[in-house]
Amino acid sequence: SLYGRNAEAGAIIITTAAPTNEFKGVADLSYGNGDTVVARAGLSGAIVPDTVLFRIAGNYAHSGGLIRNSFQDNDADWVDYDRSLRGDLQFRLSENVKLDIIGQYGAFRAGTTFFAPVFSRNPNQFVDPAFNFPNVDTGYSGFLDAKLEANLGFATLTSVTGYARISEHQISDVDFTNPVQSPQVFQVGDNQPSGN
Repeated sequence: SLYGRNAEAGAIIITTAAPTNEFKGVADLSYGNGDTVVARAGLSGAIVPDTVLFRIAGNYAHSGGLIRNSFQDNDADWVDYDRSLRGDLQFRLSENVKLDIIGQYGAFRAGTTFFAPVFSRNPNQFVDPAFNFPNVDTGYSGFLDAKLEANLGFATLTSVTGYARISEHQISDVDFTNPVQSPQVFQVGDNQPSGN
């Protein structure tokens, strides 16, 4: 991978919070339009001070949605749940050797891709989605990684071993219309299971 100014399309590098010796916690909860609830919490500290540290964090989101599907009379952008849990155990084996074991699991069920065709060809016209095929996206992902770092003085040796599993199933309306309002349009839906 190329980073910095040499990255072909730029780069976003996310560095998650590491375990700490001090006992720390964080939590927040928000509520918004569409009965949207977002919650997150994290806890960090030492199991054996300066030697075995931990961090556990999780988040949860739910939303009834804001964009109405006028044909189905429900919201197209709903989120039933989107949740994840992440744990990190850090072993400081010596002053120069550190082992991190990180695991994460996440799952979601929400509305998926939706569009609204504008048959008037007026780009300024706003049209509510009115498709007949249900839009549902469900899935989960999980991983377990082990990272060993050894400072050799003249260089740092890093070894990363990991396992990941991802599964997703998306159902959506491909023509974005319904047979009542658009009988001239061939009605077709999309059903895509995927995973590894």
